[in-house]
Amino acid sequence: MTALHACALKDLPAPARALLERRGAKVRLLDNTGKPPLHYAVMRDRSKVARVVADFLKAGGGGEYTKKLLEASKDISGVPALHVAAEHDNADGIGALCPWGDGQVRSCYHFNYQLPFLICIY
Repeated sequence: MTALHACALKDLPAPARALLERRGAKVRLLDNTGKPPLHYAVMRDRSKVARVVADFLKAGGGGEYTKKLLEASKDISGVPALHVAAEHDNADGIGALCPWGDGQVRSCYHFNYQLPFLICIY
C-alpha cells in the first residue's frame, strides 16, 4: 500500500494533493490486493481524494482526461474506478470523477465497464 492509498482510505485530500504535486506519487500503482488508490476513494465514499486525483489528471495535460482516468484507475482485473463508484451507488464519487455528469449513475455492474464513462459524457 502506498501513501496515496492511505490518503484515499482516510479521505485526506491535502496530503494526497501534496503527494501528487510535490512528491510525484503514481496514481496507477496497485496495492497488494491489486487496487489503485482511486478504488478506495470511491468504494468507501472518500470523494474528496477522488476529486484531488481527478483534478491532478486533468491538469497533467498530455491527452484526453477520460482516457487518462480510465487507465489510471483500473485494478488488476481492468475494472476502472468510475465503474466501482457506480457499483457502490456512490454518486459523489461519480461526480468527483466526471464533474460534468449529474451523478445519477446507479449500480451499473451488469454492464460493460465503459458504460459509466458514456453516461458521464452523455
